[in-house]
Amino acid sequence: ILARAGELLDEDLNPPHSLIVPGNLHFVEKDSIEVFRI
Repeated sequence: ILARAGELLDEDLNPPHSLIVPGNLHFVEKDSIEVFRI
């Protein structure tokens, strides 16, 4: 888990803001446009 992913967890992770894909678990933040794999 990247340290930066912790910052996303503090944000409101609702569908309009982020996309969570089951399986690889990719977190996509539209504001920072970054992809995290956990």
